[in-house]
Amino acid sequence: MSTADKLREFLADESNFVTRSQPYEFSGNGFGFVGVRRAFECADGTTVSIQQSASHYCTKDANTFELWNCPRSELLAPYGEGVDPYAHVPFDVVVAYIDSHGGAA
Repeated sequence: MSTADKLREFLADESNFVTRSQPYEFSGNGFGFVGVRRAFECADGTTVSIQQSASHYCTKDANTFELWNCPRSELLAPYGEGVDPYAHVPFDVVVAYIDSHGGAA
């Protein structure tokens, strides 16, 4: 299975949410909930928080994500100041970042 497919599977799996609210009034970024997923683990042991909800720096329609708690990377430089969070990171960049750490665990 490709990294992109594993990431899609991770994102779709409701059991990966450690918190999730009921529908949320503010949905300016296309989400109707606030949720936090557990960390995604890469093959080299690196973990990264990959979030996408109404309270994160992302947009559902643009399929972007907020990344936290991950080692610095040139891939992420355009989306942050070298410190968390990395905002509005496109799906393909998230996949490339995971691949740079050996792919999904």
